[in-house]
Amino acid sequence: MATLEELFNSRLNAFLERTDVKPTTLGVRALGNPGLPRRIEAGCPPSLGRADRVPAFIENHGRATVGARDPPPCPSQRTP
Repeated sequence: MATLEELFNSRLNAFLERTDVKPTTLGVRALGNPGLPRRIEAGCPPSLGRADRVPAFIENHGRATVGARDPPPCPSQRTP
């Protein structure tokens, strides 16, 4: 039987392999730390609070890419 850490790493690696998301991008968007996916890969598990963000990011990424469109620009980015 696989441990939770092994399942977490397996899901993270599978996501990175099947998408065009780079580990640093995932680290910034999901965890707030660009180097954290590399540290996880090296055997340093994240805290539970951070680990919970990864499956949520993976699920939202799948929903966001299926038939979605880009969100409207922020008011400060709109051109007159």
